[in-house]
Amino acid sequence: MKETADVLFEYLKNILYDPDHAKLDIDALPEEFRRFGEGMRFLSECVRESRTFAKAMAKGDLSKTPPSGNNVLAAPVKELQNSLRHLAWQTQQVAKGDYSQSVDFMGEFSQAFNTMTAQLKERQESLIQEKQIIEAKNLELERNLELVMALTNYTHNMIFIYSVEGHELLFSNDAAKWFLTMRPQAGEKVLKEILDKEPELTDSSFIWELEVQCGEEDMRDRYFGVESYQFSWRDRMAVVHILTDDTERKNKENLMTKLAYADPLTGLNNRRYAMDLMKRWMNEKIPFVISFVDIDYLKYCNDTLGHKCGDEYLTETANALKSLGGVVCRIGGDEFIILQTGISAGTQDENLDALRSLMQKKCSSNYPQSFSYASCEVPESPEMSLEDYIKLVDTKMYEYKVKHKIPLKDMVYRDDRI
Repeated sequence: MKETADVLFEYLKNILYDPDHAKLDIDALPEEFRRFGEGMRFLSECVRESRTFAKAMAKGDLSKTPPSGNNVLAAPVKELQNSLRHLAWQTQQVAKGDYSQSVDFMGEFSQAFNTMTAQLKERQESLIQEKQIIEAKNLELERNLELVMALTNYTHNMIFIYSVEGHELLFSNDAAKWFLTMRPQAGEKVLKEILDKEPELTDSSFIWELEVQCGEEDMRDRYFGVESYQFSWRDRMAVVHILTDDTERKNKENLMTKLAYADPLTGLNNRRYAMDLMKRWMNEKIPFVISFVDIDYLKYCNDTLGHKCGDEYLTETANALKSLGGVVCRIGGDEFIILQTGISAGTQDENLDALRSLMQKKCSSNYPQSFSYASCEVPESPEMSLEDYIKLVDTKMYEYKVKHKIPLKDMVYRDDRI
């Protein structure tokens, strides 16, 4: 009797602590305990099923088939499974935007879940209101944009809008379309220039000038003032270029510059230009060479053959001096100045001497051709004022003229009037 009780007690312990290995040989029990043993075996099966089911739920597996209805031990766990499945479904509904879900079990978790869904619902309603406001503003902006696009067709300025990515032309107004149609070659150059300029753009506006050589389409070059900046165009980053035709103003400005700095006869720069350039070079500490050139026999040419012949003499000499390079300026009736960097005074004098000899040899006119010259260097750090350098080279030039100019009586040349 005692041995049977010990066997049953040991089996009960295994049912509770190790149900997978709990075993009982009912046939080995006394006959009066066999019915009891069958009951304990049923209990063992219920515990094993409940334990397996609970382990699956503990790992998050809510799809496990619950034990049969005869297993009363698993009933609470089955209810928990049903509750968790419903909670999972409610969570999926919340994820889809249904914030009306609420939980009425699990204590603090229920409070936290219900608070979360209430906040999400409130946030959703707020976002819906904000969306409606934004949509209304977008609609208003779209209408305003359409109005602006319509108004751009009443301006003479050309407007081009390109996407930042892909450089796709998103918009051009009537003035731009007309220019591209009527001036296709110039239009192609304009588009190339504005697209090449885009890498230099920043978030702020960029103002620059554009010069286009129209060629056969138009005898005049065209000048444009351009304002470019990035902005958002219908949800795309874009760059707008607004081109103002500046040709008339630029031509007037060039004419004023020409009148102020150019010699009308030779087309060279004048004394004012030479003085401004020398002052700028001295301020920027750029070393250069000054060369003074004075035409010989110009008075004789004017007095004997007339001023038209004298003008031709001046023009021929100007063209010859331009062949030396540098900046050639006419500073007086028969005086020129040459300004050049990257050369020594000695080398410049050699060049001038060679040019003088060439003019004398090739002279085929009715009058002698020659010039007197002198050069001096203005260093990076000048030791004298500009006026002193000018006086120095002017003095050297007249010393050269006294020494090297051949008197007219010794010149051999042909005068058709004699």
